[in-house]
Amino acid sequence: MKKIVIVLSTIFCMFVLGACGEEAVQPLTDETAVSMGQEGQTLMEQIVALSDQELATQIEYFSENGDAPNTVLYNGLSSWNSSRGELGAYVSTQTPVVTRNENGAYVITMSAQFENRQAVVTMTTDKNVTTWESITFEANYSLGEKLQKAAMNTLMGMVTVFVVLIIIIGCISCFSFIPKIEAKFRKKSEEIDIPIPEPVVPVEPEEENLTDDLELVAVITAAIAAAEETSTDGLVVRSIRRVGTSKWKRA
Repeated sequence: MKKIVIVLSTIFCMFVLGACGEEAVQPLTDETAVSMGQEGQTLMEQIVALSDQELATQIEYFSENGDAPNTVLYNGLSSWNSSRGELGAYVSTQTPVVTRNENGAYVITMSAQFENRQAVVTMTTDKNVTTWESITFEANYSLGEKLQKAAMNTLMGMVTVFVVLIIIIGCISCFSFIPKIEAKFRKKSEEIDIPIPEPVVPVEPEEENLTDDLELVAVITAAIAAAEETSTDGLVVRSIRRVGTSKWKRA
């Protein structure tokens, strides 16, 4: 229903304003200014009264691929959609001001008060008052807010520039290390020599020399002969090996 209301309102505005016809190119009269201001205010109030769902439907309806493509209404609804979160609910509007620009087109300017801040709503028609050319909603910022936003933009720009410069300087400084690294790796590759493992020669155990241990040999020979109950003449001790004492302890 809202969709039909806006379409009919737009047609009605153009019908009423179109009555000016050729008179639109003449100096703007008070009567024409009041009539145009009222129609512009009516259209603006219909736009800001749309709910979220209705606004989304209207934008889709007037889009390029919608049922009734209309660039002016599509841009106007999109402008309100992007500004309404910051502006808040609509409160009131001051008396619209109607002027003519350098091209002879009529410009309707309205200072609207919203819940969070004021906004300037601007509507423009062609010089013959036969069609709307633009509809915009622009939030009105104080001087302090404008300066703060400008300072933030300047600061962000400076930080971005300095970060990029630091990155560029770092990249350029790394170029001096590239030849040194290449030379170092080249030198290492030339010096690397794979060693050939030498064959392992097994070490044969050396037999103990029993010449100096005659007494020990005699004692061992006598002990063995006594254990075997035989003579020592047939016994020959060829080697003596030390063993752990744990077996003797267990015995």
